[in-house]
Amino acid sequence: MQTLTSENEPKLKNLTIDLNKVNRIKLAVDNPRDPRIWVLYFYGKFKYNKEYVIHIGFFYKEENRSSQLGRILSQYPHIQIR
Repeated sequence: MQTLTSENEPKLKNLTIDLNKVNRIKLAVDNPRDPRIWVLYFYGKFKYNKEYVIHIGFFYKEENRSSQLGRILSQYPHIQIR
């Protein structure tokens, strides 16, 4: 089982998720007119087949978010981007 671990907060222990359980990723920013934080919302289906946010990743640069997303999609092509 491969997991995703946050590079920004290594002191927090519960920052890994199982990417096999992720169905979809949504891209967002904190403020569309003046973005300063780029966000990835990770969704998975669980009880009653409903989608839930199972992880949120924050990035200070769009390039960092794009490179992380590229690495994830290269290993997990089943994940959809919406």
